[in-house]
Amino acid sequence: MKKTLRFSFACLLGSLCLSLVPAANADTVLYDPNLGTLPNQQGWLSVVDTSTTQSMTGGLVNLNTTADRDDQSGYFSEDPFNGTVTHPNMPVLDRTAGYTVRFQVQVLSEGHNNRDDNNDGKLDRAGFSVIAISQDLAGLELGFFENRVWAYANSGEGTNSFFTQAEGVAFDTTAGLVNYDLAIQGDNYQLSANSQSILSGSLRNYNPSGLPPLTDPYNNPSFLFFGDDTTSADSNVLLGRVEVLNSAIPEPNSLLVIGCSVMLLGYRRRRT
Repeated sequence: MKKTLRFSFACLLGSLCLSLVPAANADTVLYDPNLGTLPNQQGWLSVVDTSTTQSMTGGLVNLNTTADRDDQSGYFSEDPFNGTVTHPNMPVLDRTAGYTVRFQVQVLSEGHNNRDDNNDGKLDRAGFSVIAISQDLAGLELGFFENRVWAYANSGEGTNSFFTQAEGVAFDTTAGLVNYDLAIQGDNYQLSANSQSILSGSLRNYNPSGLPPLTDPYNNPSFLFFGDDTTSADSNVLLGRVEVLNSAIPEPNSLLVIGCSVMLLGYRRRRT
């Protein structure tokens, strides 16, 4: 009889725990290379200058701007030239609720001019960038060298700091395809590479950027960009899957399940 009661209580507790587990937040896939098509065929605006090449290579997008450093080419979730062409699946990037931009990139090669705008000993233009702008225009631009990942600074972060190299980390971006998670919550971000945190800091608002209003990517709410956006650098990269997760923190259901498991184990130990 006692065994039956213990079993019934354990089942009841287990059912209660499962009922408390929230449904997982849906991820929004914005680019899937497994479909075998380029980003412009999956809702992205593709801006590719004359000397730039793009192709599907080994199931990934190969974007190469190394033939002409003046080329600026990449993939926009929204057309910065008129603000009307938007990726059909693009979600609202709400930094208050938190979100994560998950993407895959391998830098095959990257080169940049010897440009140090604020004379701090750090070079200030990268041949490959990722831009994530939240709904309220606070966001971040990350620059990728072959051996470093870093954030672009805003004005007010020092003398002549605007669009210079801010916080960064030594990291080999060439070794293979890296799974990056750019998690944004409130005023802060955290960048992970293959599930290991490598960089964190504060979000920026790059407005006014000084760019003409019709070509300003930083003034577009809920906006993403992947590519080469400078005439002072170039890159050859492989780009894989891109998606947005509706959370910047671990799903609570995993913690809840662990907690319930401990409760069940403790109950069994007390009653046996």
